[in-house]
Amino acid sequence: MSVYDHLTPGEQVVARVGPFFATSHRMLRYEEGGTPIQVPYARVDSIDLVRSQNQKLILGGGVMIVLGLILAGVIGLYTGFLTIPFGLVMMFIGSKSGKEVFYELRSTDGMPGGQEQWRVPYQGSMSFIATVGERSGHRPND
Repeated sequence: MSVYDHLTPGEQVVARVGPFFATSHRMLRYEEGGTPIQVPYARVDSIDLVRSQNQKLILGGGVMIVLGLILAGVIGLYTGFLTIPFGLVMMFIGSKSGKEVFYELRSTDGMPGGQEQWRVPYQGSMSFIATVGERSGHRPND
């Protein structure tokens, strides 16, 4: 069976990425031979862009904080305290500046099949995400 066998009369597939289908009426997650999981567009509350963390920047920020504590606490240099806020900023930026990994479609009352089932890969998904955003009334959050 294909996903087209599960569509209602007059329903059309508008966009697709992997097992995710945006139709004229709803979203479907369908893997060949399985049962489709469907979500009405009205149920989507947010579309979040999830990024990986920049581990090098986070590690560098941690080193700056430790170095600042050593310089200020052990050696007694007050200039060591200047490195602590700099290290915190580096860690914050590192936690937010990684590479895009996937879009996560969310609903306040939970998504059918579990939240992890609604992680749409970032690569090649722009048409699908644009369609879902337009029909649900929610733009992707980055």
